[in-house]
Amino acid sequence: MFKITTVRKLISLKKSKKFLNILIFLLVISLLYTGRSLIFAAWVGNRPIFRYTLIKELEKQGGKQVLDALMERSLIQQEGSKANIKVSADDINKEMARIEEVVKKQGTTLDSALSLSGMTKKDLINQIRIQIIKERILKGKIEVSDEEIKSYYDTNKIQESFETVKENIKNEIINLKTQEEYGKWIEEIKAKARIFYFIKY
Repeated sequence: MFKITTVRKLISLKKSKKFLNILIFLLVISLLYTGRSLIFAAWVGNRPIFRYTLIKELEKQGGKQVLDALMERSLIQQEGSKANIKVSADDINKEMARIEEVVKKQGTTLDSALSLSGMTKKDLINQIRIQIIKERILKGKIEVSDEEIKSYYDTNKIQESFETVKENIKNEIINLKTQEEYGKWIEEIKAKARIFYFIKY
């Protein structure tokens, strides 16, 4: 009786081990399939191109620029928090509507323009948020006089009347000055910030 019970237990144990092995195998296959894009970038013939290889190549080509851009974005957000700058949904929606109007005049849609740029709406919203923070930080440092606007109008020989384009010219000069001021400001912030590099490009 003891021997029969023991044999039955061994058979049962072997069956459960076999079932467990099959279950683990299926789980591994399932994880590889669902998470394949985390491991593989592509499969060419009978050879894989691993995602790690793709990332390394991309880092060689533009790693430094991308890292610098991410660092600058982080610094802008931190400086915005220190200055208690809040960007509301209304601020973002107004800028989105302005951008949509611009691309519409160019004979396309925002979705098409984003697709061509390889961007999503979420990417654009993040860019708008950063841009608004940057503009608000630098706002007090930028002034545009009527003489500057008139000089720009005359220099560029604009055909429309001065009053019609005055506001557009002012915005253009503000954008140019913002870019110039931003370059100086971000270098000062970088010099003060504690930045530690773990990757060398």
